[in-house]
Amino acid sequence: MSIPPTELKRLFARSGNRCAFTDCRRLLIVDASPGQPPVTLGDVAHIVAASPAGPRGSAFMAPADRNRYENLILLCNVHHQRIDAEPAAFTPERLRGIKEGHERWVEQRLAAGVQDEPAVPVHRKDHLYSTLLPVARMPMYIHSARSRFKTEPEVQARLGPLRKGR
Repeated sequence: MSIPPTELKRLFARSGNRCAFTDCRRLLIVDASPGQPPVTLGDVAHIVAASPAGPRGSAFMAPADRNRYENLILLCNVHHQRIDAEPAAFTPERLRGIKEGHERWVEQRLAAGVQDEPAVPVHRKDHLYSTLLPVARMPMYIHSARSRFKTEPEVQARLGPLRKGR
């Protein structure tokens, strides 16, 4: 039996499109590159497994209630895998507490009108100009440091002549 659309809508709305895992809060549906459909990074996880053979599936729950909002939690794919890999650590009671705390956090943020920064970088088009070395790829972070050289000719003199085509 699949999860009814009304239950999914309620779950996504009350979760604020964020991972419910404590202090994660990663966005779960993000914009893709221009012209592409949004990317879904989140998973709907069962607090008590959908079947008795699944993680936390031995907990008593009527089969009809296993796909209801009260038994679902919205997580990023990393935390969904973690809770399923460690069912003894992530009991149904603990997961319900995580879900309740997260939904309370979402409600407080919305009531206060707080605008969060996105948890994923915004797609931007930038230009890079380099006079020293060819750029094969952009690093994730760019570091800089002070130099005792004040002008570009001083730097070039230390590097030596640059060969063409490199």
